[in-house]
Amino acid sequence: MYNESKEIREAIQAGERALHSLYEAKQCIEAANRDLQIFQRELSDVNMNFNLQIDVSGLLTVFDFLFDGFIADMMVQSKLNKAKDAVDRAIPQVQSALNRLKSYQ
Repeated sequence: MYNESKEIREAIQAGERALHSLYEAKQCIEAANRDLQIFQRELSDVNMNFNLQIDVSGLLTVFDFLFDGFIADMMVQSKLNKAKDAVDRAIPQVQSALNRLKSYQ
């Protein structure tokens, strides 16, 4: 038996969890960018060039939440995938720089 009130509560709970996760992800990306900037400064102290920033500006906007439907869902998914791709590209670059630094020890 379909219980609309129950389904609405479940949808609200799922939406609140998703929103909380998005806020956490944004904070983590901001922290990663701050750490990358510090890393870049430290690398310049040892004459290693490194320029990397994870850009997820406009990751999710009010538009993404106001409009429901397939197109809006695809736009949100695309932005999330781009952010994930940016992080995926950054990891090996940082690992490579760290490996170079460790080889100097």
